[in-house]
Amino acid sequence: MRNNIYIGNTEFLAPDDVSALMYQETFPQGDLLFDVDYSAVRHVKDNGLGCPGTHHTCGEAPVGLVNEGVDTFDPHLLSSSPAVNTGCTAPGSLDKSSHYAAGSRACSRRA
Repeated sequence: MRNNIYIGNTEFLAPDDVSALMYQETFPQGDLLFDVDYSAVRHVKDNGLGCPGTHHTCGEAPVGLVNEGVDTFDPHLLSSSPAVNTGCTAPGSLDKSSHYAAGSRACSRRA
């Protein structure tokens, strides 16, 4: 999974908890099964452990969208977004406005 913006929210059945970016508890490979990088991730369960990859931003800071609200969501990036020009270029990648991704690095299977 590359070039994604994920914003966690309150879990539906557990309002005292937040959603996870990825979750597993029975895979023999453990978390090594997940291949995630070049993403901007905000407000997820286990912020450090829940955000694998070396080229991502993760934590509670805004990811720089016009509006992150559940009911008013607008995924266009602000010019100050940490996601601007930091992704990797995947062949045929289009953003929300149907523009090709502007990242300067090619995506790799394992960064």
